[in-house]
Amino acid sequence: MPECLLMPLSRKRQSFLIKNLHVKSSFIFEIRKAIRHHTGLTHFLKLECLNLCTYVHNIMYAEPLTKTSVEILVHLSSKIRESFTVRQIANAIGKDYKISHVMTMRLAEHQYIIAEKKPPVTYCKLNLKGNSSLLAYIEGVRANRFFAKNRDLKILVNDILSQFDSPFFTLIIFGSYVKGTASRKSDLDVLFIIPDTTMEKEVSSAIGSIEHISPIGLHEIVLTSRTFADLLKQKTANVAWEAVDNRIVPYGAEALFKMLEATL
Repeated sequence: MPECLLMPLSRKRQSFLIKNLHVKSSFIFEIRKAIRHHTGLTHFLKLECLNLCTYVHNIMYAEPLTKTSVEILVHLSSKIRESFTVRQIANAIGKDYKISHVMTMRLAEHQYIIAEKKPPVTYCKLNLKGNSSLLAYIEGVRANRFFAKNRDLKILVNDILSQFDSPFFTLIIFGSYVKGTASRKSDLDVLFIIPDTTMEKEVSSAIGSIEHISPIGLHEIVLTSRTFADLLKQKTANVAWEAVDNRIVPYGAEALFKMLEATL
């Protein structure tokens, strides 16, 4: 059963891991090998354990993000195709300009964002290249904040995810609920990105199991990863871009950013 949200670690906990968990890469490799050959674990539990190894390894060798850096990345991620000046970013996140400038330039140095100078200002946007793990973390921050304000949707999404056996998909919710314009009659728009058409029956079954007991209507769209990528390449208005531009990703965020990286 896929887990809906992985709570991002606090900066304090990140620092603790970096300072105290001196695990060598070779040891991580041995753990991975043992997990793969463990006969008592289900396929999904093996995948979750391997993902956890990667998560811990990345944290150990990553520089902890400051709160301001996280806010900058959250803002840029929410407007993934747009560029902003440092002053626009500072105003959007409610931080001092000088602090925002320092943190923005530091993020650019680490290649987490792209800073393009167009005198007299510098325009910044998210860097999708090689940052899928970091951006999945930021997407987790965004999702947690959204579901903290929309607990009924969190329950509904968890119920949907509990119906799946396969972990290989991405779930995006978008539309009026994410925009904050939903009425009582609005359906929740959900996009499933699946590896191929063989998973369509599982999606249909999952939605069918939840739809008749949910007080919120569901409008599901199912796309294979290839179709999703083809739609992104069009750069014109379509359902893929509508979902990406106006999204909350409860599950499969890293896979989504890898697809965006490969496509854009």
